[in-house]
Amino acid sequence: MKKIFHFALAMIFFLQYPLLGQTNFDTPYFWLGNARESLKKSDTSEVIKSLEKAIEAGLFYEEAITNSRSFHFVSERPEWPRLQKGILENQSRLQKPEALILETKDIQRFWDVFPSLDDEQAEDLFYKNYILKGSKGLQTFYQIRMNEDIPLFLQRIRERAPYYKSIQPISLAFESMKPEFVEAAQKLDSIYPEAIFPPIYLLMGSLNNVGTADGFAGMLIGVEHLSVGSESEIRLLSGIDREIVFKVEQTVPIIFHEYIHFQQKNKPEKTLLEYSIMEGAADFLTWLILGKHTNPEVFEFGNGHEEKLWSEFSASMYGENTDDWLFNLRDPNTGYPGNMGYYVGFRICESYYQKASDKQQAIQDILEIKDFEEFLRESSYAEKFQKSIHSTLN
Repeated sequence: MKKIFHFALAMIFFLQYPLLGQTNFDTPYFWLGNARESLKKSDTSEVIKSLEKAIEAGLFYEEAITNSRSFHFVSERPEWPRLQKGILENQSRLQKPEALILETKDIQRFWDVFPSLDDEQAEDLFYKNYILKGSKGLQTFYQIRMNEDIPLFLQRIRERAPYYKSIQPISLAFESMKPEFVEAAQKLDSIYPEAIFPPIYLLMGSLNNVGTADGFAGMLIGVEHLSVGSESEIRLLSGIDREIVFKVEQTVPIIFHEYIHFQQKNKPEKTLLEYSIMEGAADFLTWLILGKHTNPEVFEFGNGHEEKLWSEFSASMYGENTDDWLFNLRDPNTGYPGNMGYYVGFRICESYYQKASDKQQAIQDILEIKDFEEFLRESSYAEKFQKSIHSTLN
């Protein structure tokens, strides 16, 4: 009888909640993926239906279709004007900074289920009560950054359980930051009227991604990266983990940096120079708006070694290897903090802005770079060091 009872409970769960990884999420990312699968079957009508579903789910980014190798043909189809209209309507809802959405309910959902972390049914409970009940942002994050892998997600959290327990109070206070985000968005709107303000989803991840704009849902932010305070237990974190957690005071600058990426309309980046300017632009405009750096340590180090950094950076900036400058950690051999390319890109954008007589046009130029090498020349940043060398020789 006991076995029958347990089997019945399992069947109830199975009927109510799909197997892990088999859910049809109502997110733009899911429906775009569905459209690609239909395309493989040469089923154009289903492709269009899935794109319509993506738009109904909130797709506001036209380039998700027009810049896609899979969907470029859609812009020539008779359905395109209707699809485009839907995207633009979604986008129009994001043009008022006062209407900015800061979604924090996923944080509470995580803590509601956290006590079951070590239960036998933990995977099912987190999937049911955290992922399935979560926001579009969380469900998108589950698809693109958690790789729909609940077991790995939970394993990573169990390995860092003391840290997670210690940051619960801080993580639950992020809602109070909304006025700061709205004020920053209003400032961005005043200097770049073309700006849009997609939703910001604050959620709990597994220390695997600070933030991303991928997935076409909005800004997806893992607040476990941004919850270091006086009571946060970071001593047992690995050296790598300690490099990717930040003081709670850095939250608004870090998230706003990612928000600037939403506004950029550059040509696709390939080289170290291009990626560094792209990241530096987000850092520079964040600083211009907030008066704060995203990573003070990088700028403190850079200010003390600027000429040496430029000499080393400029020797390899036209290549495509970014390993020593971007998306890296502290180099124990040189003592360089990670991401010094952000600093160089910041200085190039700052130089361009300071040189420009029309500051608002300069901001538009920084966000819409079509030729990065020409942008560097126009900034006159490199000349600063040529003058320094000339002065030293004389």
